[in-house]
Amino acid sequence: LVITLSVGCAGQETAGSAATSASNDQPTPRATPTRSSHDVNDGAAIEQEYKDAVSELKEQYPLPQGRSYPSASMLTWDPVVHVGTGFGESAANFFWRCAWSDQYFTASTSGDAKARNAALDELEKWPSTPFFLAHVQDNEPGWQKAVIDPARAGDDSVLRAMSGSDCTFYYDVTAP
Repeated sequence: LVITLSVGCAGQETAGSAATSASNDQPTPRATPTRSSHDVNDGAAIEQEYKDAVSELKEQYPLPQGRSYPSASMLTWDPVVHVGTGFGESAANFFWRCAWSDQYFTASTSGDAKARNAALDELEKWPSTPFFLAHVQDNEPGWQKAVIDPARAGDDSVLRAMSGSDCTFYYDVTAP
């Protein structure tokens, strides 16, 4: 499973990472980002991007019952790290995925097979989210084969590992 996320500076190349054309070794033009770029660490723009993404998600991808998105003011980052276009969108989308992963783990621990399967049904939608379609490379489809199918069969080790690495924001803002 290879999941390549284009998070933080969507539509921008980092030093040495630009794709090149085989014919002239010049950078290959990239598509224009769908969201407007803003300066790195522009808190107001990042918070607005988060709010917009939450509004979009609520339409088609609700959170588990009893869960709600945190305020945009909860978004934090190290000011030394360059954060720009895509950070707010990423935070909202990963919050959604992490909420459903947490719901799955809670249901699994309590032995609630119905709630466990309902959470997996929601997690199965991750590749259909606009964020995933725009920013994640999943040619196989790896999410289904490596995460969902094994979890349905009782092996949630990949989902646990991904939640451990991808859900820091979720657990930070939902901790008692």
